[in-house]
Amino acid sequence: MNRFFKTASAFLAIAAVACEPQNAEKNDDSGEVSVIQERSPEYSEASLVYYGGDEEIGSDWWTLTLYTDMEVTGGYPIGPGQMISISFNASRASDQTPDTGNIVGTYTEQSNTGDFSAGTFVPGSENSVDMPGGAVTMPMDTFFGDIAEGETDFEPKYIMEGDFSIEDNGDGTWTVSAIFVDHRYMKHYVYYRGALDPVDRSSGSGEDIPNSNLTSNLELTTLTRAQLVDYGASYGEPVDLKEPYRKFLLYLAEDGVDLTSEWASGTGKLLRIELFVSKSTDVEDGLPQGEYTMAPDAGNGGILSTDILPFRIIQGYPDKFTFNTGSWYQEMTEGTWVNYARITGGSINVTRDGDAHDIVINLTDCSEPAHTITCRWQSTEPIPSVNRDYN
Repeated sequence: MNRFFKTASAFLAIAAVACEPQNAEKNDDSGEVSVIQERSPEYSEASLVYYGGDEEIGSDWWTLTLYTDMEVTGGYPIGPGQMISISFNASRASDQTPDTGNIVGTYTEQSNTGDFSAGTFVPGSENSVDMPGGAVTMPMDTFFGDIAEGETDFEPKYIMEGDFSIEDNGDGTWTVSAIFVDHRYMKHYVYYRGALDPVDRSSGSGEDIPNSNLTSNLELTTLTRAQLVDYGASYGEPVDLKEPYRKFLLYLAEDGVDLTSEWASGTGKLLRIELFVSKSTDVEDGLPQGEYTMAPDAGNGGILSTDILPFRIIQGYPDKFTFNTGSWYQEMTEGTWVNYARITGGSINVTRDGDAHDIVINLTDCSEPAHTITCRWQSTEPIPSVNRDYN
């Protein structure tokens, strides 16, 4: 179970950009926390999410988010108001269903980062998550937010120690109470009495970052430029390699796309297609004639060494946006992805007549059902080339 990824996905729209003064400090020579100020909001709404847990870990992972009286749209709070998110480990349900009877009890902070034992909560931290619009820094696990009017962003206070409890009142309501201390040594008193209706995300539903945002089939007719990049034998030389190879990257792009650096930028649409050719191929001679087919996925975007063959296309590597690899469709505005699709199926047919290229592209994205991405690119001139064979 990828606990980091699921927590990251749950807070994609919450970025720490607002600045607040420090409210407390650790100034006791004894090493004990010296609290300057305290927080005790009146929480009136709750969101409880169940993620389940691996048998070898022996616990189930839950998150509980409490809100004051504020608007919450799609899980994202809009100020003014306060919220606190608690990531905790409870007894594991053998049938992996969200049994709220298992969350009753008292919880203390983890003894270390690998401690997922029942009865612990996960202290807060800051992490960077790769997104189609660029890397996003966001709070993780257990943290507090004070959100200004009309805003969704806030500077998180990461909860580092303390304890909390969940009680079943026997009347359809629950009581949550806690005393926490954050990374700035502010004390937080938490109290909530009300319903806790769990959302089951143990199968991962609703948590993935989409690798394609296409909503229909796509025909590209405005790609006027091309570039061919030679990366040499960038996958190494596995012992079971069937045939020596080189990896080429083919760019087809609109005029506003900047192809001068290793990753494209600028404004416009482009296809980036990674594929294998014979080791003897010279990038200055262009793309060899023939049909290129998609290499099968060996798991999580990988490729089997036996599929590293000339005339194979490399699938887009999943969840990699900032420095994407493999085959992708991108539409950018000043370098920021607007529309995009990870390519996982299809073929390319290349016909040559001297320097001229006639490239017919019939690809599909990773959606279910898949969307088609088609294009025909023709040129009588050689394709501009770049050699980045550092091997």
